[in-house]
Amino acid sequence: MAVDPNDGNNVIAGSASYTSGNHIYRSTNALTATGTAGTFTQIQGSGTTSLPKMPVFDVEVDYTDKDKVI
Repeated sequence: MAVDPNDGNNVIAGSASYTSGNHIYRSTNALTATGTAGTFTQIQGSGTTSLPKMPVFDVEVDYTDKDKVI
């Protein structure tokens, strides 16, 4: 899991499972969400530009570009 150093609402989470589902998710309202967690949306991609369906053990947010996930 990674929290954007410039925006605590921007959180990226990776899933380390060997399934055919999505493994990378983003929340843009982590601090302002009601309840215990923000709203997470998959950002795995689709088609020929998608990331492979494999476990993700580490994610980072580029501190100069919040849309760049490493």
